[in-house]
Amino acid sequence: MRVPYPFGFSRGCTVQLGCDDASGTAWLGGTRGLGLLVSNVTPRAIVLTLPPNCSRPLNESLDARFTDNYAPTAQNALVVSSCDPQAAARLSNCSIPPEAYLEKSCNSIRCVLPSTKANVDGTNVTDPFLNRSEMRRLGSDCRGLVSASIYSNTAGPALQLTALELDWRVQGRCGCSRHAICDGFPPPSTQKEAFRCVCQLGFEGDGYTAGAGCRRGQYSVHWLDSIH
Repeated sequence: MRVPYPFGFSRGCTVQLGCDDASGTAWLGGTRGLGLLVSNVTPRAIVLTLPPNCSRPLNESLDARFTDNYAPTAQNALVVSSCDPQAAARLSNCSIPPEAYLEKSCNSIRCVLPSTKANVDGTNVTDPFLNRSEMRRLGSDCRGLVSASIYSNTAGPALQLTALELDWRVQGRCGCSRHAICDGFPPPSTQKEAFRCVCQLGFEGDGYTAGAGCRRGQYSVHWLDSIH
């Protein structure tokens, strides 16, 4: 199995993934038991497959998804379970019944949608990432993370069930190679300096000094998008 920089399976890698050599399965977090299976890596995101699981611990799963190098985007909706009665009354019911994709029913299932805030003009705006403080509060109200779904409106409305998307970045000041563009921004969890690189038009590679860099080619970026 091959993954692009900054991902890898050794302790020294910037973003370390777990791996089962026999099955070719990669996962996020300290243990495969969380079921945060990596299905795709793109130049900006990690896409996880979350098979429905009534016993997946919510707090431990949240800790594995908020780090210095990645965080869940606001395109995700979470399916949680084992919520206390007061929390269950506050949280949203699921627009798609969980029974449609769950093999068995979990206890007290609710769906958690991205939060919005009002602009001065009265319009609602969604934060680009799930709010870490809100997720901590959620972890005190509900015990299980059953699954998640990704909503995208880039090429028309689309809903991907049993999946979760994390935006990733590299910590520190821009470490992009020559002929690469540096996209610097503070991540939502730590507000420390971070960046991503992309090769300029006419060059291909990952754009990172510590990675493959950029070389002249037909495409501006060449990535191994699938790590199946």
